[in-house]
Amino acid sequence: MTYKMNVYKKILALDASVHSCSVALLEKYCIKYYFAKCNKNHTEKILPMLKKILRQGNNITNTIDAIAFSRGPGLFTSTRITINCAQGLFLGFQVPLISISSFNIIAEKIWRKKKINNVIILIHSSKNKFYWAIYNRNKQGIWFGEKTEESIEKKLIIFKINKLNGYWAITGNTLLIQEIIKNKKNNLFLYHYHFKYFHAQDMIPIAISKLKNKQTTKLKNIIPVYLE
Repeated sequence: MTYKMNVYKKILALDASVHSCSVALLEKYCIKYYFAKCNKNHTEKILPMLKKILRQGNNITNTIDAIAFSRGPGLFTSTRITINCAQGLFLGFQVPLISISSFNIIAEKIWRKKKINNVIILIHSSKNKFYWAIYNRNKQGIWFGEKTEESIEKKLIIFKINKLNGYWAITGNTLLIQEIIKNKKNNLFLYHYHFKYFHAQDMIPIAISKLKNKQTTKLKNIIPVYLE
């Protein structure tokens, strides 16, 4: 599929960090993308997608301006597959790498769908802990929140959320979200967004912002983040 964007850059984005695979390419002001659900065999899904998106008809894309990839939080094997693909593409294209948090991808998707610029994300990571973050989008379209990402106990998350106010989207673990909504303060308004899959098309606006602000990642500095 394709949709338009008012930026003349050629950026490739890819994600296979949880239960889906997707790739996207910004080219000539348009984003082309492919998506597939998959609980396993991510490599068998994402490699044909990359080949397909880099070769549209008889045209082979042999130059791009940047490669964006999801560094997690995600599942161990699928996050490694994403990073390995990005590393291989870097060796071929020799262009800037842009590391993007999968939580930032969720926040951008919620903005695209609901235009909510304050987002709370809660993903169950272990028996008693949740990986969580709060993301905020400013008027220039820049997201802030990577530094808030951490794995903590449920009671501490509830305490921190009750220190917030205003209108927020909240997504992730349904049981915990229901408990939070039931016990929230009156000046905190929460919209429960039911998130299912990451999508590489939502990485493109983030990648544009990071590329503009020279927030790229060296190959040796790639650090994956795992949910387990």
